[in-house]
Amino acid sequence: MQPHTTILGRAATITAAAASRARSGGARAALALAVLAAAGAGAVAAAGPASASQMPVTSWSQTTSAGTYDYGTLTAGTTVSKTFTLRNTGGSDTSALTITLTGPAFTTTADSCTGTSLGPGKSCTVAVSYAPASASQTDTGTLTAAAHKAAVTARLALRGASANTVTVTGPGNQTSTAGTAASQQIQASDSASGQTLTYSATGLPDGLSINSTTGLISGTPTTAATSNVTVTATDTTGAHGSAAFTWTVNPAPNTVTVTNPGNQPNYAQGDTVSLQIQASDSASGQTLTYSATGLPDGLSINSATGLISGTLTAHGLWNTTVTATDTTGAHGSTSFTWDAGIPVTVIWPGNQTSTVGTTVSLQIQDVQVLASGQTLTYSAIGLPAGLSINSATGLISGAGTVPGTWNVTVTVTATGDIPNYTSFGWTVS
Repeated sequence: MQPHTTILGRAATITAAAASRARSGGARAALALAVLAAAGAGAVAAAGPASASQMPVTSWSQTTSAGTYDYGTLTAGTTVSKTFTLRNTGGSDTSALTITLTGPAFTTTADSCTGTSLGPGKSCTVAVSYAPASASQTDTGTLTAAAHKAAVTARLALRGASANTVTVTGPGNQTSTAGTAASQQIQASDSASGQTLTYSATGLPDGLSINSTTGLISGTPTTAATSNVTVTATDTTGAHGSAAFTWTVNPAPNTVTVTNPGNQPNYAQGDTVSLQIQASDSASGQTLTYSATGLPDGLSINSATGLISGTLTAHGLWNTTVTATDTTGAHGSTSFTWDAGIPVTVIWPGNQTSTVGTTVSLQIQDVQVLASGQTLTYSAIGLPAGLSINSATGLISGAGTVPGTWNVTVTVTATGDIPNYTSFGWTVS
């Protein structure tokens, strides 16, 4: 037992000497001293006399001053990988290395260290990926390299965090027309409940904007163009999501205006007609084509000039619509009525006689063919004093008050037609 005691004493002497050199000579001796101390008295006794500078010393690269590597904040479901380097800065081999990794969110994806004995100045690498499984969590782990023969251990703390996931639903490509109001509601969701989203957008067409609180895009686009739009929703933690789409604004259609010529009364069957329709286009240089529906029989419209002409071949009341269309398909219309009735024929009642103070009644008779919507109006001049005519029925009634002879003229007019009349004498005795 005496030789063993001597070896242990020598080990203690070496340790004390190493400590003395560490105090006076620098960090390398101090680091070697620490490894030596970790090895234990038994290891030193087995190795025999050895200086601290001959011991293996390993350390991980890519660490912070606190010995921790931070993967940062990731979105749940994404993965990031980092390669760490283990280097032997000591004076002897490490013996075969064993690599262990803890933390469920961390995975070893490549390893050149396990089973390797690192010589002085040599290095190996281990790649570790971080993949947070869900949002709003913090993950920790430890990457450890151990060489049991030399009793060398290097540990690296790992850290990572996952952010909320904000999902913006793309609305699909949009199409609208310049000068016409447009709106589009943007939909978004957050993996964390209770979050408030703030909306923003880039590339919106001129005239449109997004409501930062509701996500509603609205306004009236002013310029024809295709825009690349990106909409982003951001929660209170800074987590955000985006969706991209195109928004095409087509030019505003031309405006064609047709001037109403007014209702056309007082025409009769056999009349020759010429009516010029006037129209204009908001776009210069456009050629207009004219058409019409509901024209009276015998009339037609010139498609190039808009002139309505012809000879009326039938009587009646027509509802006419004229349309002008340009080369882009833009069009305008106007409507009016066209009266081509037959003048009323009033039947002569014969000369009349009556007595002062005696009530009389004379119904004016007429022959007419009325178009739909037409009515008759009666009037009379030259009636004896005390007599009058009902304008709606044509009944002359009353009692003559003054004796004499009168020349009476009764006029009958159908709505929109030329009036007709009859004359007769009336003697009151």
